[in-house]
Amino acid sequence: MTPKVDRVSAQDLLYILTNFGDQGLILPFVLSVGAMLWFSHARHEALLWILATGTALGTMLLLKLVFLPCGHLLPQWHLRSPSGHAASAFIAYGGFAVLEAQLRSARWQRLAILGAGFLFACLIAASRLALDVHSLPEVLLGSLVGLSAPAFLLWKIRPQFRHTLARPLLLAPLVPLGLLIALGGETLHVEGHIAAIAVRLATALGICA
Repeated sequence: MTPKVDRVSAQDLLYILTNFGDQGLILPFVLSVGAMLWFSHARHEALLWILATGTALGTMLLLKLVFLPCGHLLPQWHLRSPSGHAASAFIAYGGFAVLEAQLRSARWQRLAILGAGFLFACLIAASRLALDVHSLPEVLLGSLVGLSAPAFLLWKIRPQFRHTLARPLLLAPLVPLGLLIALGGETLHVEGHIAAIAVRLATALGICA
């Protein structure tokens, strides 16, 4: 008798894809890249990485805290909760693609790495729409905030730093993959905690009732 094999549906694949944008995976990834840069004697680049990613993630957190309890006051904007997954994807994977591209001498390699990183981020952002988690304005706002990090890195980091950096940086993408496998495809659902904090703050301040 042939054993029954569970089939993976398209929606299952979408959930796996979208989970790569969860802050429970993104934050360890960002910290791992920063640590690898630092211990590879690329400390200036490590500080730029932390500054770029930290500022963008912080901006996204502030937007969440504002729009989650108050977004209903502007229904025409369709902005109840800017997409943190879209923002995180462009911050982390787009930013990492910029770092890796600056390590390459060949133009075609730089373009391929940038294309792969930003395509992955776009797919994560699109998955939020496909799963009907966010509206288009929410995904676009999150993506714009997220793009600020790789744009800053592209502006500030020069190709010369490739001569000081060891290759352990290539191991960084294994961090979110390993965590997702370890968690059995689930995530820490950080955005749910952010939503709860936002509602408590708004209630305590007596705003956006």
